[in-house]
Amino acid sequence: MKTPTPRKLALLVTLLLAGLLALGSATSWARSGSSFGGGFRSSSRSSSSFGGSSSRSFGSSSSGSSFGGGSSSPSYGGGTRYVPIPVPVGGYGYSRPYYGGYRSYGSTGGFFGALSVILIFIVIIIVIMVLRRIWMRGKQAVGNAVTERNERCDVTLLQFGVQMQARSIQDRLEQLADKIDPSSEEGLAYALRTLAQELMQYQENVEYVAVQVQTKLALAKAQDQFELWAQNERAKYNREVIRGQAGGARRQQKEWQTDGIRDEDGQLAVAEFFVISLVLASRTWTPPSYVNDSAEMQALLEQLAAFATDNLVALEVVWSPAAQSDAMARDDMTSRYPGLHTV
Repeated sequence: MKTPTPRKLALLVTLLLAGLLALGSATSWARSGSSFGGGFRSSSRSSSSFGGSSSRSFGSSSSGSSFGGGSSSPSYGGGTRYVPIPVPVGGYGYSRPYYGGYRSYGSTGGFFGALSVILIFIVIIIVIMVLRRIWMRGKQAVGNAVTERNERCDVTLLQFGVQMQARSIQDRLEQLADKIDPSSEEGLAYALRTLAQELMQYQENVEYVAVQVQTKLALAKAQDQFELWAQNERAKYNREVIRGQAGGARRQQKEWQTDGIRDEDGQLAVAEFFVISLVLASRTWTPPSYVNDSAEMQALLEQLAAFATDNLVALEVVWSPAAQSDAMARDDMTSRYPGLHTV
């Protein structure tokens, strides 16, 4: 058996170390999480108002009821009817009848002529109404496009580091993921207000907070920023326990076994914290750029608890860890979420 040269030994050691580092890196990022969200449907919402005049009926019943009116009465005018008049011959008796030119009664020619005029008139009215409706739709579509192009909104990333004693907030988030329709702005606004109320109830357990905001972005840029932040937060774990979606939440049933001291990575960890991340796009609401203390935290949560539905453009809610078998220590949290600071 040949003895490996020092160069080959060095190469093997390098490959082994690289493999260990890659394994350690993959393991360190193994984390459970959950999420739900949606938004940016302003164009479809505006287009739903097209055809608001659809309740109008083409060719009203009042016009239709006039068809054939007075058909039971005689019609005067038009045509000639000959009435025989007996003429006496030779003082007595009668000869062949003589036909005089008297005007006739009951002719149908005038009736059908009037009916044709009425039908043509109704067709013209219907064509005018259809063309007017098409024109109004086109005008409204252009107006909606201009409004969407000029619309501005703010995109905010809010993060809360919550002590594990308030883990019931996670249970509430799971209920919201099951209950709400993420394609509905009403459902998303309800979820935002409910979560804010839960955080207010357990505010003494909310130890960390972080705020990032991009203001007055065009709608397309706002959507890009929103999706970027949402994807970044969901990328911080590799196992999604719950994903709220239209038609109900999607769940991953697998639950890893731990001894309560080690997390899913097998690393020693004390179940101290979980982090809730909110990516929020709004029309007229801009949060404070920094939260200094618990009083400002209280004010922020109160604003979120009273958030108006028509002010919400999009919302993504992400929390991690989400599995009962997962844990996150303080040092782990601050390294994964460097923007957090104590309040």
